[in-house]
Amino acid sequence: MPARSRRRCRAGASRCSTTRSTFRATGRTRRSSKARVALGQTATLHLQVNAGTPLKAVLVWTDPPGTVSTGTTPNLVNDLDLRIGSLPSQADHINNVEVISIAAPTSGTYAIDVTAARLGFGSKQSYALVVTGDVSEAPAARVRAVRH
Repeated sequence: MPARSRRRCRAGASRCSTTRSTFRATGRTRRSSKARVALGQTATLHLQVNAGTPLKAVLVWTDPPGTVSTGTTPNLVNDLDLRIGSLPSQADHINNVEVISIAAPTSGTYAIDVTAARLGFGSKQSYALVVTGDVSEAPAARVRAVRH
């Protein structure tokens, strides 16, 4: 168990709230969040990433039951896509778990996007996103008023 934990569950509990949970241990942080997205909507998590520790983002969701098919035909009823900034990534239309790993990230602010590419059932899809690495909340963008 990490030295500092802000979890909303007790040991042995069958369900834990991962909403905005942060776990810290030996220079490595795990950031998790739960949210919902509508068709075509993108939810973005902004994190400050420090170099020196691999970065990994894992997106998971429970897909509604669909029809059985063979080959490369998409089996997902609801399809979410994971993307980190402008890094090249290949959309996965078959699995309800998507992972992006960066072995040696450069320091900076990263935008981690979750997009609802297809929703065959329901108006929104719930998901969980877990990010590990040397990460912290990105500083809020400052808004400066300009007079005309």
